[in-house]
Amino acid sequence: MNWFLQMLCRFCKQTTYIDDSVNPTTYTSAGVFFTNDTLFLGGYQTVDETTFISGIGGTKEDGETYMDTALREMIEEIFDTVDVPKALIDTLKGLFPPRVVFQQYRYIIATYSFKDLEKMLRVISKFGLKSRLYDTIPTTLYELVLFRYPTRDSEITQFVLIPLNLPTQITNSVHKELKQDIHTYTQLIVKK
Repeated sequence: MNWFLQMLCRFCKQTTYIDDSVNPTTYTSAGVFFTNDTLFLGGYQTVDETTFISGIGGTKEDGETYMDTALREMIEEIFDTVDVPKALIDTLKGLFPPRVVFQQYRYIIATYSFKDLEKMLRVISKFGLKSRLYDTIPTTLYELVLFRYPTRDSEITQFVLIPLNLPTQITNSVHKELKQDIHTYTQLIVKK
């Protein structure tokens, strides 16, 4: 591990709260949820000409753990890339334990802070990953949101920061499963 990653690793150690609902043997998909406990990062998606705000995640591939799936899907959806290096996923898993993990039906969500996201972006930028959506790999939340140039077939076109306490005017734009994730997450952080 290079010096940069070793230094970063010192500041990443934390305890993960895993909710009792999590059953890694029954999951079919997983994703990440980035938040500062006031706002969360969502993405605009269009499916069958319907546009809505979704989370970041997707379907499990053979041999993956839920963390493998969550981190691979995060990289694929943020950067619109395929063939994510396993070494990158393993590095992110080793450096960044999620803060809270919970499950909705067969979907497992690993939550991270915005600071975690920025640290992850700095690590990803060192891997030489290429993106169709960014001129250079973003290393801040600001760059991630504002310097994104989506293509017509991007799964997530734009990222948005939305209050966890969803305002009425936004509620109808948020996918119903993401609404449930937000509700469950806010209940878990109160319990923690």
